[in-house]
Amino acid sequence: MSRAPAEFSASLILALTLSAGCSGAVAQSRGRADRPQYLYVWAGAVDSAQSDFLAVIDATPRQPRYGDVIATIPVGAVTNAHHIEMASDRVLLANGFDAGRTFRFDLRDPRKPLLAGELATPATLAHPHSFVRLANGHMLATYQYQADDHGRPGGLAEHDERGNVVRWKSAVDPAVEAFVRPYSLVTVPALDRIVSTGVDMHGTGLSRVVQVWKLSDLTLIKSLLLPDGPRGDEGLQSFEPRLLPDGRTVIVSTLKCGLHRIDGLAGQNPSATLIHTFADQRCDMPAAVGRYWVQTLSTNHAVVSLDLSDPAHPVEVGRVELGSDNRPHWLAIEPGGTRLLLTGYRDLQYRVLMLRIDPASGRLSVDSAFRDEGSTEAGLSFNRGQWPHG
Repeated sequence: MSRAPAEFSASLILALTLSAGCSGAVAQSRGRADRPQYLYVWAGAVDSAQSDFLAVIDATPRQPRYGDVIATIPVGAVTNAHHIEMASDRVLLANGFDAGRTFRFDLRDPRKPLLAGELATPATLAHPHSFVRLANGHMLATYQYQADDHGRPGGLAEHDERGNVVRWKSAVDPAVEAFVRPYSLVTVPALDRIVSTGVDMHGTGLSRVVQVWKLSDLTLIKSLLLPDGPRGDEGLQSFEPRLLPDGRTVIVSTLKCGLHRIDGLAGQNPSATLIHTFADQRCDMPAAVGRYWVQTLSTNHAVVSLDLSDPAHPVEVGRVELGSDNRPHWLAIEPGGTRLLLTGYRDLQYRVLMLRIDPASGRLSVDSAFRDEGSTEAGLSFNRGQWPHG
């Protein structure tokens, strides 16, 4: 009995590893064209009867199998495949947000990852969202809600190498009444700081809150409000924070297309300054690539790059127009490299595009060599009926 092909949407991270069986750091593979490189894509089926799965894709440039799907590993659950992150050189975390679950994959054989259990969650917090890797090998995660009351903000939790909870802190701040749900985060080790944002995945409220924490003990220092600009809404929906190469400057994007610099991070009274407004209605995932800020413009169907050499005066230096059939959303940067992976909505809901950024000029381009075999269209399609797991 034949069955219609399942459709998939994807969240992804580009992770370069060594050849099979090796456990060296990602950095060891950079610049070595003779070493295999792999892209891991965490995908969910539109057909809710089919499991979410991790796909392994050949990402080695100038090789015959560039862009080929090598393996897929189902997790046996439908979870709303969301953010993923490298917890170590051997472990990848894949978040299933709606289910409140985060899966751990063992990457010691990078071509054949193994499902190695799940991340433990604090009894008081629910629905982990984003993760960052700490210098001690642990992972720091945001949790959107309190476990017993999804109408209240969650907090931050630190996990050890095995995924166990080391410590956690609540994001509840009696000093402010503004709406907040811990969403994304970045660490600033040089200043002993964490910066987290406040978007609610379920859209029950609008947040302009950014929270600044002490990295060493997770003490909440301040909940600050992002200001608006000439358009009147640039501070709404504090979305993604990124650390610039100086190791001290944090820039925060909003879904309403504002860019804000967080000032006074080293002290007890940080604030925010609007430094740029994108001419779009919705701005999704950004990436920081050296001195460049790469931003998806969802409703303008484009990806742009800004030169932040002077963080107070960003200058657009690159742009890729994607056409009205594509709404870019998710963006991931190759560790230490110049390739970016893009998915989104409309056609991009089922396609992974590879972009490149020129490190000298910031110009953006589409990698036309990354495509399905026999296709004339750039990118890898996830709208297919057969996968290695069935």
